[in-house]
Amino acid sequence: MNNLICMAINTSSNTGAAVLQIAYVLVLCILIFVGAYYTSRFIANLQNTTSKASNMKILEAISLGPQKTLQLIKIGKEYILIGVSKDTVTFVKEISEEKLDKELFESKGINDGFAKHLENFMKKNKAENSEKSEKDK
Repeated sequence: MNNLICMAINTSSNTGAAVLQIAYVLVLCILIFVGAYYTSRFIANLQNTTSKASNMKILEAISLGPQKTLQLIKIGKEYILIGVSKDTVTFVKEISEEKLDKELFESKGINDGFAKHLENFMKKNKAENSEKSEKDK
């Protein structure tokens, strides 16, 4: 009888210790995820502040294949076309400001944020849905 009581006490203490270990591991995982989240946000904000103060800006980029892009960049008041691949960056051509279609940049909303693009998409979608519902009537 004494052995049964001792085994019951040992089993309950082992179960309690296991529950505490699981709780400790869960809290530790949550702390790691929260730390990673805030660290990535900090690094992103740090990169954004350094790029806003820069005289260089990527205006457009077109993918030509895996890890190959053609980029139009503005450095100061000059516009330069470069080719970028995995290992190299190649100067292609300098483009004069007169040859660029600036209305295209403005219509694409290159400097707009995601919220602006989402708002425009929602307006277009709403207009298309209202046109379809009017045609169905």
